Amino acid sequence: MISAVFFKSGDRLTGFSLKGHAGIAEAGHDVCCAAVSSAVQLTCNAVTDSLSADAEAAAEGGRLTLEVRSGEEAVYKLLDAFYTHLCFIAEEYPEGIRISVKEKE
Repeated sequence: MISAVFFKSGDRLTGFSLKGHAGIAEAGHDVCCAAVSSAVQLTCNAVTDSLSADAEAAAEGGRLTLEVRSGEEAVYKLLDAFYTHLCFIAEEYPEGIRISVKEKE
């Protein structure tokens, strides 16, 4: 199962951490994993490269994280859109992804 944890500060999402595999199908044929992988790569690239936010993306030990320190409103709207997208995927594949939101300390 993919575990997606979103970080929130006040009323806005400020990043996320994803780890795991959906396990819906064999590696290379898992539609849930492919959808999540594509969406997370797009989001990270858009935040760090296209929108030039003060953010850090890291992939280590099978975990991908993105932490936004500051950015234009478009950055936060993109994080909201990514969260919504994963929620739709989770509705379709509830056994493949678990999503939670944690208040950032």
